[in-house]
Amino acid sequence: MIFGESGGAWKVATLMAMPAAKGLFHRAAIQSGPFLTAVKPDDATAAAKAVLAALGVSPNRPGDLRHAPVDRLVAAAAAVAKDNPTAFGPVVDGKNLPRDPFSPDAPAVSADAPLIIGYNATETTVLAPLPEGDSLDWVGLTARLASAAPGKDSGALIDSYRRRFPDKSPDDLYYIITTESGLGAATIALAERKSALGAAPAYLYRLEMETPVGRLRSPHGLDLPLVFDTVGRSESMLGPANRDAQMVADQMASAWIAFARTGSPNAAGLASWPRYDVRARSTMLFNVVSRAVNDPYGEQRKLIASLGPTV
Repeated sequence: MIFGESGGAWKVATLMAMPAAKGLFHRAAIQSGPFLTAVKPDDATAAAKAVLAALGVSPNRPGDLRHAPVDRLVAAAAAVAKDNPTAFGPVVDGKNLPRDPFSPDAPAVSADAPLIIGYNATETTVLAPLPEGDSLDWVGLTARLASAAPGKDSGALIDSYRRRFPDKSPDDLYYIITTESGLGAATIALAERKSALGAAPAYLYRLEMETPVGRLRSPHGLDLPLVFDTVGRSESMLGPANRDAQMVADQMASAWIAFARTGSPNAAGLASWPRYDVRARSTMLFNVVSRAVNDPYGEQRKLIASLGPTV
């Protein structure tokens, strides 16, 4: 089994589309990193040329990069990536990676590999946090979403999510909506495409447990101490002696171990976790008491899909 979180999840998705990796793994998990499309050759070339130019290295003498001071090399790459964070990602080169990992569909080369895929309820408390000390009102939420999700109808999103979560604050909904309209929507799209192959199953989850630390809620990376069952060594993320987190870790770690052994995440002590398909859309909601729910946020999912395509 191969599994990864964030950038590690991108690597797993990429390996699932690489012919040379076929047979080297038999199951996979993509955690908070649905990688649908890779970098195109022209974009990769442009990024490389920009770095070379910043360092004064001729494209005809790329070996001179070996002599570039590390601080200048890092600064040049960071400058290029500032406007394009995926500039240095895997490239669809037509050979090692002959196609986009999961666009427009799932790769047939890994059709026989079962997949766990999911995300955390408020990934953006880490990925796109509000400024320290800032707190939104409802007018501010509308303006913030218009900036964070251009082209989306922020008013419609807010109305829908306020109906679904009537007790949540504007700050809460900012993090939920920016998570669901970005990383969440891409995660669901990947699960749909994997399921559509009609071969090995996909299992979709959403981690809903909240940490008491700061304003993190259910942040990017929260799944790591739970999957690895390292709650007692993760006070910076979970706080001290977090019994709720340990209960979730017992479930998630057991599911990942069962999946590694058998290709199914159903383990002793965990509620039944059905495979994902577009009819039922079964999703495991991980919390102190975890449960599989069919299309748990269906109205919001449909609204997000109607506001613009997922790549």
